[in-house]
Parts: sequence; C-alpha cells; structure tokens
Amino acid sequence: MLGLGSGLSSLGVLQGSASFANEYSINFDGTNDYFDTGSTFQTTFRSSFTIGFWIKTTSLNTSAAEYFFGSFDLTGDFTVHHLQVTTAGALSYQFGPEAQYLTASTANGVLNTSNGTNGAWTHIGVVVNKVGSSSNTTAKIYVNGSDVTDSTSQGVTGTEHEAYDAGTVKLAFGSLKIGTSNLYYWEGKMDEIAIWNTNLSDASMAVVGDSVFNLKAATGDYTNQSNLVSNWRFIEGSSTSVEDATTNSDGILVNGPTWVTDTPS
Repeated sequence: MLGLGSGLSSLGVLQGSASFANEYSINFDGTNDYFDTGSTFQTTFRSSFTIGFWIKTTSLNTSAAEYFFGSFDLTGDFTVHHLQVTTAGALSYQFGPEAQYLTASTANGVLNTSNGTNGAWTHIGVVVNKVGSSSNTTAKIYVNGSDVTDSTSQGVTGTEHEAYDAGTVKLAFGSLKIGTSNLYYWEGKMDEIAIWNTNLSDASMAVVGDSVFNLKAATGDYTNQSNLVSNWRFIEGSSTSVEDATTNSDGILVNGPTWVTDTPS
C-alpha cells in the first residue's frame, strides 16, 4: 500500500474489486507526447470537482517546470486550468480567468527522492470546492492521499467559477494545452486518471490515494462512484485510442507515448 491508511484494506479497500486488473500504463518522453482527453469538461469544471492520477518518475526537470495536466484558452478571459511541478519539486495548481486565478501550492520538495521521484508509484490529486456564488472557491492538493497544500490564493468567486469557459481547448495530460499547441511536457509514467463532479472528502482521498481499485464501486470510505465523470485506465496495451471506463470521453495518445507493463497497485 502507498501513502496514508496502511490498514485500509482491512476496512474494505478491496471490496468490489474482483477481476479488477491493472496491466498497463503510459510512459511520456517529456519531449512532445501527451494524452488528449477529448473533452474540455467545461460543465464539470463549473462546479466542485476532483482530479486524480498515478505517476512514476525518477527525477525532476531542474531546468523548467513541467505540467501534469492543463488547458489554456487564449480567447476571452484567457481561462487557465493546470497543475505543474516546479524545478524545486513543488506542485502548483491554478484555475480561472487570467485576472483572478485560484492558486494552490505546496512547499518545495513535495516531490523528491523520498516522495514522488524515487521510482515508486505516487498518487496526485486536486480537489476543488465551489462553496457558493458569493464565496471564494477553494482547492487542495494531495499526494498519496494526504493533503499537502501549503498555501492558497483565493481569487475566484463562485460566480466566476460558474462562468468557467475553456473555449474549444480540450484538457491534456502530460503537457499544457495552449490554444491549439502543447508545451511544457512532463516525463514519466502515468496511469489511472480520474475526474469526479464533486469535491472528494479527505477520507475518500485517503482511500483513492492509497491503492488502485475499481473507482466505479464503493470501497471503504470512498462512496463517490456515482460522481465519476471519466476514468482512463489505459487497459488497451496498444493503439492510440484510450477508452473512458465511464464511456463519457474516450481519449487519444498523441505523438507516441509508449505502453509499458509497469503499473501502480
């Protein structure tokens, strides 16, 4: 088990996961390849939501920041939505129009040789909570099911959140999608990407970040299976097409990310 809750399996972490196999993941080269989700998720991102995925890498890019996921619409208010890892191993998440970002950040070294760049599979999560129309939206960053958020800048009200407009820019993983181009490619392996249309609780994130299981089934303190909007499990092992387990938005591998049999468990 990884992260918090080493005893979670005794509480039912594996229930509902019979015949659940995880055989493949995707390896990004950090040069020009990425995963196109096939959707802007505009409706989902106009309310509370959660994004989670597993990564495996052995080093940080100390020359430039890289992006785990992101979209940047260059029209209108320059809508931004992305999660980057800095050259110092901090995670930085931004959401909203350019003039009023919501920013959540971790301390430097959250991803380092003892947590996230040590060749072990690591779960990364972002939970965004739209509190109300006149209140500020909040965000948390999780590593292996633990809240590691160090600072937040609450610059997006609920009304602004509800007006989130990604234009035609589809969400990408492994890079930042800027208009019709991609930049800031991430190097490493990624697997089990999921998006929910609600803000998962700390207890739910502890389960999700502890091990791989069937997200379409209730498991211990995780009861958000009905909120699962998309789940790309990378079960194909070949091809450029990636099935969404929820059937909502099949994605495409662009510029040749490689299939590997190294997976989180």
